[in-house]
Amino acid sequence: MFDIKNEIKSVFADNKFLILFSAAAFIISLILGYVYQASLHETFAPVVQEISNNLEQGVITFSFKDIFINNIVIVFEVFILGIIFCFSIVILLFNGFFLGYFIGAQDNLFYSLMLIIPHGIFELSSLILATSAGFVLFKFIYKSVKSYSNDFEGSFKNKMENAVDINFKYFKQAVVLLVISAILMMIAAFIEVYVTLDFAYWIFSIFGM
Repeated sequence: MFDIKNEIKSVFADNKFLILFSAAAFIISLILGYVYQASLHETFAPVVQEISNNLEQGVITFSFKDIFINNIVIVFEVFILGIIFCFSIVILLFNGFFLGYFIGAQDNLFYSLMLIIPHGIFELSSLILATSAGFVLFKFIYKSVKSYSNDFEGSFKNKMENAVDINFKYFKQAVVLLVISAILMMIAAFIEVYVTLDFAYWIFSIFGM
């Protein structure tokens, strides 16, 4: 019988290094984005302006549907880009630098954090796992190609099937991480729309802000 709990534990255990590496890369890029906010202004200010314009013009609405679709697209882009020599990390770093820049550009750090943390915990965890899933997807492709090249017997079809079968567990692990990432992103979108603002205003009222 398939044990989902143990399967997920196994996926995280087997890919612990990749997940920690992705998390560390994001945290470092976030810190650097915050520290060098002024230097990054020319790069990221237009991005912030474009987002603001899209919200004002109704291109993007503050709804669960729009936020979830926008974020889930990023999740799948990160995953698919794992095929290209782990290019997933580029999107992760971009988001880390951007978030660090955005926080650093605000006048009130506490105010900004309260408007980010409730949903950000899930959203950023989702992005980190999507990046890890991209890494595992690349591992699957790399090991399959290597297994194929080491198999000197049989037809192309048989060699390819053998290579995929031998390394299929990596593809399965990549998909598991992707699914968990998508679920976390769904939770993040729900919290962002229905919880974050109320939570932030409640905290502000406690501190008389």
